[in-house]
Amino acid sequence: YQRRVHGKKVGVLNERFYNKDGKPTGELKKVKEIVKRAKKAKEAEEQIRGKYTSCNSKSESANPYTEIWCGDLEGAKVGYLRELVIPKQGGDPVRTCVCADPSQFNDPNLSYYEEKKKKKKKKKK
Repeated sequence: YQRRVHGKKVGVLNERFYNKDGKPTGELKKVKEIVKRAKKAKEAEEQIRGKYTSCNSKSESANPYTEIWCGDLEGAKVGYLRELVIPKQGGDPVRTCVCADPSQFNDPNLSYYEEKKKKKKKKKK
């Protein structure tokens, strides 16, 4: 009902989202509201992430651990490892490693990044 595809109208969809007159039902309005809130939440998350540089990581097949650092590829240090926690309404928060400048340490979404030695998962043959 939102847009017409080529051809003539052959009937109406009288189901969950549209009534027999082709008008949106309350269910469709709820779905649109959920989508709208999800888009706003995604924009807010992107805005928070945009304040920080992502951590770099490196892993090698011969080494079971992953190396994580802040800096450019030449090794110049850029910021300090921190864990960014982004709250999610009705779900688990998103946790990611970021590189933060000392002036950003007072951000309540940041916490000290505890470097955990993570073993890489072995691929099943």
